[in-house]
Amino acid sequence: MNKILIILILLLVGFYVNAEEWNCIYKHHNEQKIIHFSRVNNTFYQIDEDGTMDKTGYITVQESSNQIVLIDIIEFEKHNISFLVTLNKIKKGFAMIGLQYPDSTDIISGKCIVSN
Repeated sequence: MNKILIILILLLVGFYVNAEEWNCIYKHHNEQKIIHFSRVNNTFYQIDEDGTMDKTGYITVQESSNQIVLIDIIEFEKHNISFLVTLNKIKKGFAMIGLQYPDSTDIISGKCIVSN
């Protein structure tokens, strides 16, 4: 009986998935845009307005009760870009930048609706 109970507990823990959705709105060049982050365990996948989804995802590098910090590194043949995202759990907002030498992207930020 104890073995069955232990196996059931291990199976239930194994099926636990940490999931949440961040639907965010921001302005870029005076145009309102939407960005969506979908969490599966410690990876966040970006879904753009046109429905395309990031295949590799953003890795969670730090999480506290106040914020989640994400990074995604994209390597091209001749240049690389690192995206840094912070999700503010208290203010329900985000900020994002793409870092690339010598030209980084604009910083974008906005308010989010968060759901589990």
